[in-house]
Formats: sequence, structure tokens, C-alpha cells
Amino acid sequence: MSTKLCIISRRVKIPKKYISFEKVSSELVLKDTRPAAYASREPFVCYSDGGDGFIVPRMYGVNFIQAGNLPCEDRQKPGESLPHISFSGTLRECQVEPVEKTIRALETAHGGVMSLYCGFGKTTCSLKVSCHFKKKTIILVHTTALLEQWKERIEQFVTNASVGVLQRDKIDVTGRSHVIALMQSVSRRNYPRELLDSFGLMIVDEAHHVCATQLSRCVTKVGCKLRLGLSATPFRKDGMTQFLFDSIGPICARVDREYEEVFVDVVYVTSGPSEMVCVKRKGRLSPNIAKMINNLCDMHDPDGEFRTGLVIETIVNALAEDRHIIVLSDRRNHLKVMGSMLAETAGVEVGFMVGGTRPADIEAASACRVIMATYAYCSEGLDIPSLDTCVFATPRSDIVQCCGRILRYHPSKQIPRVIDFVDNSVVFHGQARKRAMYYSKLCAFMNYLDEDLKPTTSLEERKRGVSGFAFPFDFA
Repeated sequence: MSTKLCIISRRVKIPKKYISFEKVSSELVLKDTRPAAYASREPFVCYSDGGDGFIVPRMYGVNFIQAGNLPCEDRQKPGESLPHISFSGTLRECQVEPVEKTIRALETAHGGVMSLYCGFGKTTCSLKVSCHFKKKTIILVHTTALLEQWKERIEQFVTNASVGVLQRDKIDVTGRSHVIALMQSVSRRNYPRELLDSFGLMIVDEAHHVCATQLSRCVTKVGCKLRLGLSATPFRKDGMTQFLFDSIGPICARVDREYEEVFVDVVYVTSGPSEMVCVKRKGRLSPNIAKMINNLCDMHDPDGEFRTGLVIETIVNALAEDRHIIVLSDRRNHLKVMGSMLAETAGVEVGFMVGGTRPADIEAASACRVIMATYAYCSEGLDIPSLDTCVFATPRSDIVQCCGRILRYHPSKQIPRVIDFVDNSVVFHGQARKRAMYYSKLCAFMNYLDEDLKPTTSLEERKRGVSGFAFPFDFA
């Protein structure tokens, strides 16, 4: 009898009489869509052959069943009920509608993704959803820093909460209302199924990470009936986003940042490293961006030393305005060098936030006037509302998450400021163009400076740059 029924569980098994190999292989094999030189990821196969049926991601399978009105058996576990928990916070007016939409989506389709901009309060909103359904909740995170932040927020916003952790050999699940689990641990280990069956709601923080082949297993293993993904940036550059929607659900609530009072200082660097470095990838010459960033940070090169000194000068100026600053770089050693220079130049205490930093050190660093952080650490999960200045010490294309760190609400902060360095290389011009598009969306107040930190006022100067710097577009 089971061979005639579709089985809905953590995933969905669809008998082969209802679905063809051609269909699943065309729709559930995701390919890297980046340019050939960078498309290094193998195709992501999102289904498996279960003998008499194909096993597919849950939301994909449920939609297929509903579209064909197919017979099915629902074997999903409801999870433990928690009638005693309640939400002790107060939603801001802008948060009410997204929460209501999400609750409706989970009541009807049992899954969805909240796409809310950085600083909107995704954690708070999701805890309101958790308290509405009053189900034992597992929260999947990908860093220990996020794990600690979720602990704090649950204790702050959920009355009668009891927080547990699922990480490596630590299995603190029984009797807990909310359990924070590290994605890597869930993906790699086989925790007892009866423990995972106790959860009724799964919240996936920074949910776009589950599209990674290894981390995708955590969604399959936990697989609660109610599923909620959280992400400010759900759409991935590698084309794997569809797995997020197929496994958790579609975007059920989306709020993009419309207008924010923010200043952006654009500093044109004409005397820094500008040599184009190439590497052969798949038979083609492509820019070696990693090496070029190394050159920007190289203190043994006079141009690199000059550029880093320019970054330090802007930080010192911001300190004079009594600002709380985060400085971002792709290179740890670059951060150490700048930290030492600031300690010597300005006598200021500097905190460091990089991968592997202990929670106690993170807490101490948060109180420092200047925080040195890697992009990888800052891009997701950093929550220090008093930050009001962000310095991009090395260039990046996608700065949405990073800017979000200084756009969080705090009652006594100054108008947020971004300090952006544009280097004299066509590769970095392209990245600057993408940053400019985001600043335009923010309706930011733009301030254009030469490397003497003096204003370049005319449009022609901005297009031309300064001292012969051929800037290929208008940053405004």
C-alpha cells in the first residue's frame, strides 16, 4: 500500500509512478551559475533514489502532491507543546505585519522564509512566532557567536524559557523550550531521532547557508513540521537558492531597507597598489583578487604602507568625533597592524573579532571604541547597536550585511557613517560600482574625498577622479 502513497516526513517520498527521473533530475539538480572562472562548485543533487520512489525536499514534495492531488500519508511529528511560554517583548510597529504574515504562512503551508533587512529585528520577530505556536523550538546557527546571541535574546524576550544547546558532544535538549544547535554538528553527527522528534518548530538563522552541500543535511535531519528561515540576503550568487525554498518554504515576509539617514565618505586612493595580478583558471586568465588584496595590505610595500596609513587617518578623525567604529578587512594580519598603529597613534583600546575568538573576548571587544573585525565575522550575526561608523579597509562588492551592523537602532547613537576606499584598479572599480548602487538605495548623503581627505566637489572631478585617476563611473 505504501508504494501507492506519497510519504511526507522530514523529506517527501514520491512513488515513481507519479514522477519521472527526467523531472527530478532537471528540477532538483542545481548548478553553479557563476562565471566559468569562478564556478568551482559541483552540481548540488537535492534528491535521492529510494527504490520505488524519489526522495525530495519537503516543500518541493508537498507542492507536487498538492498540484497533482496525489494520495499521501503525513508522518511528520508535531513536537512537544509548551503552553507555559509567552513573548515578553513588544514588537515595533514595522515588525507587526511581517510577523502576522509569517504566522499565517506557517499555519497554512508549515514553512516560509522571513527576508528582513539587517537590523530589522529578525531574532525578535522569530521568537514572537515561536511563542505564538508554543512549540519546542530548535534554532540552527552556523557560528558560536550567533549561538551566544540567541541565548541572550531568548532569555530577554521569552517568559519561562529554558535554553539548551546541541553542539558536538553537548546534548542539552530534554526539558528545554528552546535549543540552539550548531549546523555543522547536526550535519556531521547522528543525534538520536527521538530527541529531534521532540521539536515542533525549526528556525534556521542566516538560512541561505543551508544551500551548502554539507549544511543542507541539518535541515533534512531535524526536519520539523513547522519551518522558518531567516535571512536578510536569501539569494545566493552560486544559483543554489532554490534548495532553501524547496526545503523550508518560499519568502513569506519581506522588508527591504528603503531610506536610512547615513553618510558615506568615498576616499579615492590614487597612490596605493594598483597592479593587476592574474591567475589561470580553467584555461582562462582571471584577476587574482586575493593576491591584489594582499598587495593593498602589504606594509613592506610603500604603496601599501601609504594606503594603510590613510585608513588609520580616517579612523583617528572619526575617533575625534566620539564615534563607535568597526574596521573591516579580509586579512587578520592587516587588522593586527592597524590595531597596533591606532594604539600608538591615538592611544585607543582596540578590540578584535575574528573567527575562533572566545565569547568572553567578544564581550570585552564590544566595549572598545574601535573594533577590528574580519568581513567573515562581521557579515552575519554581529549585534552591537551602538556602532555608528564602518570602515571598509579592503574592498568588497556585497556590503549589505556589513552596513547593517551600523544601521541598528540605538537611542543615543550619531548618524551612521561609512568610510569607503576606492582603489585605482579596474577590478576594484567594478566592486565600487556595486557598493555605489547600494548607497543609492539607502539615499545616503555622499561625500567625495581625495587621498589628502579634501573634498572633490565637481561631478567632472568625481568621474575623472583626482591626479589622473580614471574612475569609470559616477559614484553618486
